[in-house]
Amino acid sequence: MSSMPQAFPQASTWHFQAGAARLSVRAAGFGTAALPPCAAEAAVVLDLAGELLDALAEAGLAPADTWLWADTTETPDAAGAQASWCGAEAQARLTLPWALLRAQPQEPAVPGLQWLPTPAECVLAGWQLEAAELAALEPGGLLLLDGPPARRLRARGEAAGAAGAASGEPRWQ
Repeated sequence: MSSMPQAFPQASTWHFQAGAARLSVRAAGFGTAALPPCAAEAAVVLDLAGELLDALAEAGLAPADTWLWADTTETPDAAGAQASWCGAEAQARLTLPWALLRAQPQEPAVPGLQWLPTPAECVLAGWQLEAAELAALEPGGLLLLDGPPARRLRARGEAAGAAGAASGEPRWQ
């Protein structure tokens, strides 16, 4: 019995990783429901996202030949900046570590990549607010500050020291 790619009515998600970068690819016509997944099918599915892999390599984010198949049906934990991509034959969700993005001198130009919103929260321990100002704050409300915070901002879940040096960080971030 052959374990070459088999056509199935629904698409399954295939997971890959390159260092700390994570990629989940959905491709119509490839599924793991009837047969156990195999590396040959994973390679074919990854090749369907080849346009994305080439663009990531060109932007210096992940070499195209370093992606490894993660033989799992569970979505891997994704800590970092997340983006979605839709190609002619596949859709993908990409997660890149914040440190990798901060090391880029300019915003990475990856055609078709749509960055997803990043959950953020502000801890007000560093600002001195008067009692009337504190009373006016609403849970989930917006707070406008006159000046920049003394510390570097970072994403929720990102380690405190990982936000980078206070000087020399590209303005696009």
